[in-house]
Order: sequence, then structure tokens, then C-alpha cells
Amino acid sequence: MAGVSTAAENQLVEQWMNEDPSHGRYYNQMLKEFTQPSAMQMTDEEIDRFIRQFDAFVLAENNRRERIVQRRTTLLRAAAVWAGILLTGATATYLYKMTTSGETAPGIQLADTVKPGESKANIILSDGDTITLDGAGDMLYMDGASGVTITKRGGLISYKHDPAGKETQQEIHNTIAVPVGGEYILELADGSKVWLNAKTTLHFPARFTGKHRTVELDGEAYFEIAHEARKPFVVRTSTSDIKVYGTKFNVSAYNGEAMHTTTLCEGSVSVKAAGGEEIFLKPGEQLQLVNGTEASVKEVNSNAYASWHAGSFVFENESLYQIMNQLSKWYDVEVVFADESLKTLHFTGDLQRDGNLSDLLNMIQIAHNEIVFEMQNNILVVRSKKPINPNHETNFLH
Repeated sequence: MAGVSTAAENQLVEQWMNEDPSHGRYYNQMLKEFTQPSAMQMTDEEIDRFIRQFDAFVLAENNRRERIVQRRTTLLRAAAVWAGILLTGATATYLYKMTTSGETAPGIQLADTVKPGESKANIILSDGDTITLDGAGDMLYMDGASGVTITKRGGLISYKHDPAGKETQQEIHNTIAVPVGGEYILELADGSKVWLNAKTTLHFPARFTGKHRTVELDGEAYFEIAHEARKPFVVRTSTSDIKVYGTKFNVSAYNGEAMHTTTLCEGSVSVKAAGGEEIFLKPGEQLQLVNGTEASVKEVNSNAYASWHAGSFVFENESLYQIMNQLSKWYDVEVVFADESLKTLHFTGDLQRDGNLSDLLNMIQIAHNEIVFEMQNNILVVRSKKPINPNHETNFLH
């Protein structure tokens, strides 16, 4: 603990960082936080919180690779020396106890059978027939009513105009419905792609024949829109119309939820609520619409809000209520807060969507050990051990 690492420890840290990109992200974050002058005056409580954050990160690694506590302790010690951190006092005592006693990080032994969501959806055709979709196998379907060929490959369903099919100027609409615990990718007939999150429904033309390309969304979807200047693309939700000018953006607009958001990653969009003015967004901006009328725009990390479509949950100062709302849809569980004050706790972190629910809950709990999770049938109860500071923000890293 004197601030000197051995060559073997340095080699171990290098090997660990090269094993996975997330390890490098963790180290860089640690370097950023603990090379600041204020880090040298850390209190015992702040040091303990850092250790819990590190435990949360390594616990997920242990679950996958069965790493031993001795290696975790060595990694923390050596990586801390690299970052110029002097581990003294409570930290040294804690690490010594962890090493000599064989103690492991506290874990939540619940919900191990709660698996993440998967590719699944239903396509409802214009005649009422339903096509059940999953992430396995391929499928080819000829829709005579709309003159399109529907092709399924894994978790992607594609619509293509069939020149040999029936020609009609009437727009024939289909609906894709993704249940709780599901996701799916839809390629529209114009080449646009839509990633549909859990508990989401999209009503769309099988082939665009009108002056506008209009789809209707209830839920969350990430869009990559093919540019057609003469035929604007419109996403219609229960509270607004979003006009698209060839772009990438995320819309979260679940019916029944007060907050609807449009987050622009690339290009340009405008949002117009009922009775409101048209508001144009620039990349990196998010429009928040509360109760369908109260609109505001703020700068955000747009990639964080779109990360779910690439397989990650990225939270930046998100409330525990917002986090659990997302997890409940993806893992198909009902979440109940026994302590309302927990809803306003804020977290920052990067979690993979392919992990079991227990892994994610472990990381949250270790980052803030006053939180207790209990599974009762399919209901996840969130409560606290004692009264907490509702303004507290915690970083948990993966």
C-alpha cells in the first residue's frame, strides 16, 4: 500500500485491460476521478463507496469468469498505483481483510432465473392474420394485398416492394407489436430501419404510396430514416408529430407515461405537439414533452438514450425510478417501490442488456448498499435499509 506496484502487478493490470473494452473504460474513469487533487483528501466513507463501485464491476466479471478475490484485490491495488492513488487507512484495512479472510462482495441471490429479453414480436397483417416472429430461422411471405415481399432473417423483418405483386395506390397498413421482454428490428419498404424496444407497437404502411411516409408509435423505437426529399417521414405518437429530414433519432412515447422524449443523434427533426409550435432539434438535443403540452429542449448525450438498440443500458444521472422502469419492460417484471424516497436516487453507469437481472441489481446495490431488492413471485420490491439522502448520485461502472 506504499504506492509501488510490482512488475507482475503491472502485467496483470495490462492483461486485465486488454481482455475487454469495458475494463479500459473502467480504468479511464477511475483515472479521471482519482487523479484529481480532491481525491487525496477522500474521507473513509468516500473510499468505501469507491471500493463498492469497484466490487460491483468485478462482481459481474466474477459471475462470468469466476475470478478469485485475491486477483480482484491485486488489480485494485496495482491499478490504483498506476493512477497515482495512495491507498491508506480504511482502504488498506479493508483490502487486507478481503484478502486474508476470503470474503467476497455481497451479492443478491434472487431473480437468477429472470433472463433478459429476446427477439420476439407479432406482425398483424391488414386482413387480421398474425405472423409470429422470433430470433431464429428465416421466413419468406408474399402479401398479395399490398404487393410486398416480407422476409425474416433472425431478429430482422424486411418489407420489399414486389414488382410482380399487386399494384395499388391504397396504403395497406400492418402492425408490429413487441411484447414486454422483447425487441425487434423492422426494415420498412423505403429502406428505413426501426429498432423496436420492449412493450412497443408500430403501425405502418406495408408500402408507402401517399405524399408522406407516416408511421404511428406507441412505445420506444430508434429510427434510421432513408432520405426522400419529396416524401417526408413522420412519426406520430399520442402527443406529437415528429417530422424527419433523413436522420437517426430515438423516440420514447409510451401511452400512459407522462414523459415523452425525442432525442436526435444525427440530422434534423422537428416536433410539434397538439396546439403547440413546431420545434426543431439539433444533434445532441432532446425534446421532453410532459403530459402532452409542456415542452422543453436540453442538451444530452444522445448516444446514451439510443444505446439500448446496440445492446447496452447507459444511464447518465438517471433516477432509480427511470432505471427500474426500463428494466421492468426488458426483464418482464413488475417493480414496486416500498420506499418512495428511493425513486429520486440518481445513478450513472453502463450495463449490458444481455445479463441476468440479478447481475444488474447486484451492481446497483453494491454501488448504494442501503438499497434492498426482494423478488416476490414476479414482483420486484425495492426498499431501503434506513432513511437516505434523495439527492445522492452514485456511479456504478461496467
